[in-house]
Amino acid sequence: MKKNFLSVIIIVVTLIVTGKNMFSENLAKIVVNKKIDICNPTQSRFNFVVNIGYINSIDSLFGFDLDIKYDPNKIRILNYLKPNTLSETFDVSSFSFGVDTNYIRGYATTFNFNAPPAYGDSILIGFYAEWIGDRECEDSSIIELVDINFTEEFKKEYQYQEGLIRTSLSNGNKSLEFSAKIDIDTVNLKEDENYFSFNMKLTYPEAKKDYNITMLLRPRDTIKIKKIVSECDECITGYNSEYINIKLPVKSTEFNMNIEAEYIYNDSLKNIVFKIDTIDLHFCNCIVVMDYDSIVVNKTIIPKSIEEKVSYNGILELKNGTIYYLYDYEGRLIETKQVLESDSKLLNLNNYQGNVFLLIIESANNKIEYNKIYKYINN
Repeated sequence: MKKNFLSVIIIVVTLIVTGKNMFSENLAKIVVNKKIDICNPTQSRFNFVVNIGYINSIDSLFGFDLDIKYDPNKIRILNYLKPNTLSETFDVSSFSFGVDTNYIRGYATTFNFNAPPAYGDSILIGFYAEWIGDRECEDSSIIELVDINFTEEFKKEYQYQEGLIRTSLSNGNKSLEFSAKIDIDTVNLKEDENYFSFNMKLTYPEAKKDYNITMLLRPRDTIKIKKIVSECDECITGYNSEYINIKLPVKSTEFNMNIEAEYIYNDSLKNIVFKIDTIDLHFCNCIVVMDYDSIVVNKTIIPKSIEEKVSYNGILELKNGTIYYLYDYEGRLIETKQVLESDSKLLNLNNYQGNVFLLIIESANNKIEYNKIYKYINN
């Protein structure tokens, strides 16, 4: 029988080895060694093997041929791997593959029929490949074991099982960041002011296509977006009182815009943190860090009836449990603090420039007291 097998090898260049392909309990399968982390630019190559289970010497494995189907738009086959496989003992082997076909076809066998058959661990042959498919979104591709034939001496029969190569967004590149930075920290509105504006700078990684994002700003019941002006008018695809839709241009990694907002209260004092609540990135991405910014918005409303006091030597005594807001004469918030039992109950106005202050004191029962303080220093 081995003499006839040798004749087939000599006559037929492609070497279709006669063998068995009947269904059985044995499984010949494609096994892929790892996922491809598409967030890591150094990760693109992987190995996959044909696993046929443990082979004993009495199984008489002297050679095989096989067909493996794959997607050449996603996978590039680089080489076949014999070391540390059952094929390592075969002295003749040839496998063909390339971008012009979607099959691996080949064989491995021996001309030394006096040598013992291949036996041992489960890997019949391996292949070294490269992922060339989508590197922006998670993807997968089937590697199908279409056919495998063994020499007539081989004792086992097999069913086939395909393999699957997957890609993942594993955030392997730890440096990727999306940031939204505001150019001011605090807005102090005067009594007759309701509108303010600020500049926002978006910084993001390079991409192959435009980013479409939605930015949500809160609190919407206190501050509303009124107007957006940017260096790229067509990039602002929509906005309302609380959100902004932006198409970030692929040709850049920065985007600047000016946002005009309205503080909607007219008769109360609030210290509101106007912040970027969420940014939805409507695209596959490897971004690890999302860095948002915020503004503190203050508005000083001075009632018509306000108590005027003189602070001799610049010292005021405060009650335990109260919250005080200290403003300068221009209406800018200087300091705010809740007076706890363990704190000093003395407010030293000498620590601040100016001689006239607005002091608002909120008691534990939410009663608000407005005071105009004149600092008097007796020399």
